Amino acid sequence: MTNIIQSITPELPTFCLAGLLLLSLVLPLLASWLVSSAANLSQTGGRIAWAGQILAGFCGLLIRVLPQYSILWLVAAVVVTTAFARKLWRTGVPPTLIYHAPTRI
Repeated sequence: MTNIIQSITPELPTFCLAGLLLLSLVLPLLASWLVSSAANLSQTGGRIAWAGQILAGFCGLLIRVLPQYSILWLVAAVVVTTAFARKLWRTGVPPTLIYHAPTRI
């Protein structure tokens, strides 16, 4: 087990950057999907997506600068992307797409 960990450790920042690259597709694709379903989201959705991309890019820069903490910065990028995706979703989803659980009387 330690041999596997020792062999992966030098490439860990590369794996984290690859994961961050795949993660960077989430916000633009979500924004483009929501803009097609809600016309009033084009400007605010773009700002939200850009802000999330900038913060995730900053996490990528920190992965390159501080490779010993690459997992921490990848987790930070996942949290940032999730928070901005949630904000984007709440801003742009029409009320018909939001599921409301039926209430019992």
